[in-house]
Amino acid sequence: MNGESDTIAQRAGVEVRETRRPIPAEPVEPPPDPEQKLEEERQEAAADDAEEPRADAEPTD
Repeated sequence: MNGESDTIAQRAGVEVRETRRPIPAEPVEPPPDPEQKLEEERQEAAADDAEEPRADAEPTD
């Protein structure tokens, strides 16, 4: 926060990190590997194709 509390901490000998971004409370997951992401998209597309109704299927009541 670069405020008065940081100055007091530095004078007391505490190491203060110079970070401009907030630190998240929960760990951030790294972005997926591009090759892995492509494979997942292919699997989802194949699953979507398998779920399409057949053209000769009739609706049921």
